[in-house]
Amino acid sequence: MMKPDTQPDQQAGDNLENAFPVDWGRRLRGEAGLRFLDATLAELAQTFPRERARRTLDEGNHRATVSGMLANLVAASFNRSDSCKYLAVPFNNQAYAGLEISLRSAVELRDCLHERGLIEYWSGYFGRDPWGNPRHSRNSRLRAMPAMRAALVEAGVGPHSITIADNWLLRMGKRPATDSIPNDVAASREMLRKVNQRLAEAQISLPSDRWDCIADRWRRGMEKQNSAVSSSLNYSGDESAVSLYRSFTDAFEKGGRFYGGWWINIPSEERLNITIGGEPVVECDYSQLHPVMLYSREGEKLRFDPYEVPGFGTANRKLAKATFQRLLNGEPDADLAPRVLRASADDDISRLPKGSTFRDFVAALIDHNRPIRHWFGKGQGVHLQREDSDLACGVLAAMKQVLAAKYDAFPLLKHKAKRSQPPNPSPPLPSITRTRKRPAPRKPGAWGEL
Repeated sequence: MMKPDTQPDQQAGDNLENAFPVDWGRRLRGEAGLRFLDATLAELAQTFPRERARRTLDEGNHRATVSGMLANLVAASFNRSDSCKYLAVPFNNQAYAGLEISLRSAVELRDCLHERGLIEYWSGYFGRDPWGNPRHSRNSRLRAMPAMRAALVEAGVGPHSITIADNWLLRMGKRPATDSIPNDVAASREMLRKVNQRLAEAQISLPSDRWDCIADRWRRGMEKQNSAVSSSLNYSGDESAVSLYRSFTDAFEKGGRFYGGWWINIPSEERLNITIGGEPVVECDYSQLHPVMLYSREGEKLRFDPYEVPGFGTANRKLAKATFQRLLNGEPDADLAPRVLRASADDDISRLPKGSTFRDFVAALIDHNRPIRHWFGKGQGVHLQREDSDLACGVLAAMKQVLAAKYDAFPLLKHKAKRSQPPNPSPPLPSITRTRKRPAPRKPGAWGEL
């Protein structure tokens, strides 16, 4: 086994903490990608000769593992925000229990690439305090060296060479869903295959200067230790991520939203800068989707802004929206239950009226939404996600053009938007669709652009 590199410099040490998490559902695809995979497998066979051939199942697992790790290294190597990004990979049996991924194959590929000077390798660790309690831990880090990036370019391998394996299109948490899949969920797999084929053939892009702005914004969030912002930095600039999958939360009645597209994690205003095949888009979405769904359960039509709390003004609307979701996600016996809900580190409570507390704000928000208050603190968030994910599946199945879909927002080609509006769900939820357009550039005045 190869020894890892040692003593990273300060910049490398910072990058090690913000690495690209491995997604074992990724695979190489296309003529160039598969040719590169076969060449790598042949090199591994020579480097680690076997006395007897692998069984058919083991050979399939070996190929899946090598393809998966290479696909992730390619994604990190061609990252638009940081082409020197590290890949975070666990090398322990527990991480791969029940998966088709082979730890032995992953280690052999790692050591083969490292021995040839094609990757950096920093070993992971699991720290414990003197009493044996877990402390800070970190998975191993890999990063393609310039020689490997050059080899990828020469072979014609890039972000377009990556897809998601068929058995990973439906996931339960971070693993493929395999047991007792309901018929309606299983049917969405075929829909995702077709959608991903269209996405692979399209050219979904964001201008380089917008990627720079997004990366700067997320880095500032990390400096402020904003957890919601810093977690998204891992996916900044990953234009290889153009295949969608559905992920459920410990049961098929929970979650089921789409993930995997790079456009999902970027700020909403930046999605208006997306182009599909070089053409601009508009974004059609279902605004206030979860409040509308909850009021619909009560047989009521939502006719007001559920996030504009009386007495607290529009300045606290963003805080109200975040708090509303926390109320929905709170479990009856959890710390997020309404009676004990407190402001989190990410909440901006500086705009609350003088003399008002966050507890006052929460009480007013609940009273403002009195008809649905009984749904708060009951863990309804993941159940609503299952409902809105079914809605999104219906939209994707009905639309014929490429959609860079999010669970409640669907960028459409601008010139097709009027005749290609996303459909309302069944039963319909009226008055919830809106269209956002990219604002026109502001013309400079007499004194120029100030």
